Amino acid sequence: MDAAVAGLIGAAIGAVAGLFGTLISSFIQANQDEKRWRRSIEMQGYQNLQAAIAELTRETSLIVHEIMFLAGTARTEPQKITPERITAYDHEMYKLLPKFWSTLNYVSALDFDTYTQLLPLAQKVTVLEDEVDEVIMLYNDKDSRDRAIEMLSNRFVDAVDLYDKIPETFSNILSINRIGKTIGTKQRSKSIPKNVMKKYPEE
Repeated sequence: MDAAVAGLIGAAIGAVAGLFGTLISSFIQANQDEKRWRRSIEMQGYQNLQAAIAELTRETSLIVHEIMFLAGTARTEPQKITPERITAYDHEMYKLLPKFWSTLNYVSALDFDTYTQLLPLAQKVTVLEDEVDEVIMLYNDKDSRDRAIEMLSNRFVDAVDLYDKIPETFSNILSINRIGKTIGTKQRSKSIPKNVMKKYPEE
């Protein structure tokens, strides 16, 4: 083999090696870019979930506090339970409950496991609010108002008990999510069970 042929073969080998090295470098870079992109997406999902849980904590607290305050008034100052006070309560629930369920649905879209952990508390909130609604319907019958106020006062202990569970429930869920679980890879959102949904007429 003369020197010219050997030189050509050497040049070809060098070119192939260089091309192969470029391909390997490009593959490694693309793989690193994809990993960074996935981490960025997961972190954004994690941050969105944390924000949604924080908002749901606030909304849950407001709902239960309204119930607790109304029932507490019926218990200690029943004369202050008036049609105007009942209307104010209804109006507040009209604003709070749709936001509450909307945020819970958003949590389910971000992470279904978190949603299933929150759903039992959400159902308890709705059951308690339904019970208060039934008492209010009784209150609207003028002949039954004293009995309705007594029944409403009996909801105070349940409301306090539920209110006391809110910090621990949400704190535990936030602690679980801080361990760095992957966001958005679990089962996606399902509809809220019909038996815990609230429907309100148009204003």
